Amino acid sequence: RTLGSAPAPKERELRACVTTDLPAGWRLPRIAVVVVDVLVSSLDASTAEICEVAFDVRGAGDQHVSFSSSCLPRGPITHEAWLGHGLTKTMLIKAGAPELVKVLEEASVFLNDILGERDYVFCANDAREFVAPLLGRLADELGCYGFSRAAWVDLGMVGRLVAPAGERRSTESE
Repeated sequence: RTLGSAPAPKERELRACVTTDLPAGWRLPRIAVVVVDVLVSSLDASTAEICEVAFDVRGAGDQHVSFSSSCLPRGPITHEAWLGHGLTKTMLIKAGAPELVKVLEEASVFLNDILGERDYVFCANDAREFVAPLLGRLADELGCYGFSRAAWVDLGMVGRLVAPAGERRSTESE
């Protein structure tokens, strides 16, 4: 199957700067974990822009609170990126997606309110090669420097350390 013959992704609801409420008894561990997820305009970290971003702060136990927003990229969305997430620039414009600078400012306020002075680490799949350089570059360009100075953990690398290639670990009890 070629990229041109792939089925079109389904439409979905787009939201701008949405946060979840704090759960009852909210507690954070000593070092907070913030899971970062991005949908991008291209597969090249040096030129990509963010179309959607989410920050999920993991609390004690199974608690978490999150911030998510669609974003309007300055440039086009490539066909390869569209195949991955189904977002078009027209969809983002129609949904009223804010520019990334507004989203990062809102995300900063959210994270500062939740984390305060607590130590934290950002985690993302492909953080080392893609998400950290992408978010760092865009944040620096827009003057939102906290994102580029964060400590990162690459979840893909952690996964490879836990279960090296060729090993399969069962989640079923034996």
